[in-house]
Amino acid sequence: MSKYADDHVFAEDRKFLDYAEKEMTTELVRFSNGTLDTVKSTELAKMAVSEIDWSNSALMHKGISWIAKNYLEKLNNNINKL
Repeated sequence: MSKYADDHVFAEDRKFLDYAEKEMTTELVRFSNGTLDTVKSTELAKMAVSEIDWSNSALMHKGISWIAKNYLEKLNNNINKL
């Protein structure tokens, strides 16, 4: 079970979140142009998936690729501000 997920997630929801984390990991590696390895991407994917508002239909329409790309941009912007 993801360390970022709620302990009371139903099995069906857990399967979906596992799928979303896997897809997010793949997209983060792709959009990072190889600067993120799978281990770091998996950690970031778990954090990103835990922050997604799954009830937001406009966001869900964008898809995991869009969310991953924008999550990386957000992280990069926060790092550049330091």
